[in-house]
Amino acid sequence: MIRLHDNCHAHPLAGLVSVRHLPKKPGVLPALTIGACRAAGNRLFSFHGEDEDRRAKRNGNDELVLALSEEGEAGWVAQTGNYVGRLSYQKHEFDIRSRFGDAFMQRMLNFANDIYVDDWAAPAERIDAATTDYARVLIFMSFVRALEKAFLLGLPKSYRSIQHHDFVVRGRIDIPRMVRDDLPFRGQVASVAREQVPSQAIIDVLARAIQVIDRNGGEQLLRRIAHVRTQLAGARSNRAVDAATIRRAQSDKGLANPIFAPYRKVLDLAETIIALDSARDRPEGSTSMSGLLVNVAELFEVYVGKLLALHFPGWSVSSPAIRLHAGRFYARRIIPDIVMLHEDGRRVAVLDTKYKRMHFQGGSAHGMGDVDREDFFQIATYMSHFDRLPGKRLVLGGLLYPLATEPDPRRCHDAWMGDETTAFVVDGIRVPEGGGEGADDVLASEARFIERLAVLLEDRA
Repeated sequence: MIRLHDNCHAHPLAGLVSVRHLPKKPGVLPALTIGACRAAGNRLFSFHGEDEDRRAKRNGNDELVLALSEEGEAGWVAQTGNYVGRLSYQKHEFDIRSRFGDAFMQRMLNFANDIYVDDWAAPAERIDAATTDYARVLIFMSFVRALEKAFLLGLPKSYRSIQHHDFVVRGRIDIPRMVRDDLPFRGQVASVAREQVPSQAIIDVLARAIQVIDRNGGEQLLRRIAHVRTQLAGARSNRAVDAATIRRAQSDKGLANPIFAPYRKVLDLAETIIALDSARDRPEGSTSMSGLLVNVAELFEVYVGKLLALHFPGWSVSSPAIRLHAGRFYARRIIPDIVMLHEDGRRVAVLDTKYKRMHFQGGSAHGMGDVDREDFFQIATYMSHFDRLPGKRLVLGGLLYPLATEPDPRRCHDAWMGDETTAFVVDGIRVPEGGGEGADDVLASEARFIERLAVLLEDRA
């Protein structure tokens, strides 16, 4: 197992892995993009679900996941992108982790699953730093949370014809069965009744997913749904859960009832969990890669958005897709990461998250500094749009990053284009590289970030 971290540029593999399986001639191996990963059977966990606009915003097929190259005496080196997870490449297993450490990754994972309490590192939710597969941890947590919420109204039920053979008629008499089995008459009658019953396929799929989670170290996590687990274990059949069973569960007519609509997401997560587990059981020598990847930049966006929604209840937080110049050949769609609208219906703030290390280095003769030119003009476009909306007043805009150091507002807060009624910020949450801080430090950094934004929003009330 070769452990790397996301966004590394030239990580040496010498001493970590034998190069006997790598080409002998110097050169560069084909870069493994997200498109190539998908084509090889790997899965991508998207926080935007079926929202095509937002999924297309990130996770492009040409986005880099992993590339290996040989650089002279340094030997083979690795380059990674914004994805974490595990996958196989050139007969080697790679485990790509977050460069910001377990504490911050745990915090983001919890927010993605709506866990906001301060005691967020409780045993049932804690990541084991020694064996972490972030992508699988995330999908396990998401499945358990989604199933816990969906089960509040019970399992999906639909009307089915149930056969009975009893001393009491239930529904209508089943004449063919009665003629075949009950003559001469001995007191029992064959009957058929239409009853609401749970889908056996759904029960089997959910029980199988729980079994996989338990087998992969998720016993503490499953304590949240111990009652659900017990009921499913008692109702499951002894049949194997295959692709056909999953299709029957996902197309069950009980899901047509809007009450049970949340089970669609639960079953999709269960399908991924079961498929990944089945892939791990393939015999050695299989050339198919099996892995699950998470775009950490997307996770950071979700985390910051939910953090703001939690601490600014007077503001709604969304990420709308906006069509510009509709009907023209140059029409474009923009999707700001975070748009905050005050409950007064007028004040608005627009922010974009960037999963890049911010050191607050300015431009020089050798480069543009820590703020990319493209990022700067992108947020300027978003702010210009909202600044000109009728009935709205733009009060705040800017770029949010994982910070290397605490920001100095005198250097990173300003009036936008000289307009004192609108603040422009380059800010974020301090997260040391390598995860040098723990849970309490992450919470303290969040609190300082919220306090800085609160001052700016209140000053422009």
